[in-house]
Amino acid sequence: MQSVNPSVNPDEITELHFLIHYSYYLEIMRECLFSRLDKLVLYFQFMLASWVIASMPYSVLVGLLLILLAAIQFSYQYGTAASQSKNQAAKYKALRYELPRLTAQAIRQQLHVIEETDPPEVGALCLPAYWRTCIRLDRADLSNHMETLSRWQKIIAWLAGDLPTKSPHFLTQ
Repeated sequence: MQSVNPSVNPDEITELHFLIHYSYYLEIMRECLFSRLDKLVLYFQFMLASWVIASMPYSVLVGLLLILLAAIQFSYQYGTAASQSKNQAAKYKALRYELPRLTAQAIRQQLHVIEETDPPEVGALCLPAYWRTCIRLDRADLSNHMETLSRWQKIIAWLAGDLPTKSPHFLTQ
């Protein structure tokens, strides 16, 4: 990547480039995960409400499950979290397109502004997003530092719509 200022350290630009792409993929995965969780909770609420309306057995238990799901949805607000992540991803995407014409200082400033409104990370998505970034940017040099995904991380990444199908280790072979 070329910058406007020739005195800028190219490694710094490369790392900022990587960080922006990583943040973008993390927000995309987070948005997908929370959007799916929101829809899943709503689906179960509709199904359980139908059960109660149909006067099936165990209506008290089903009613309690409905209350629990409503409390979860109210507390975690998956739809709002998905919307926040979608907005953040759009900001990172815009910055990605501006990268070739910005200096490292300008990139850091814009990145700082965007990061101020970043929602909390989902820990299980950090490593899959890191892998996705390594694969997309063809960063074979980083593949030596990779860990394998745990079963939990694989499930969450799959639910988030971006389980990397290849380990970055394939880049060094």
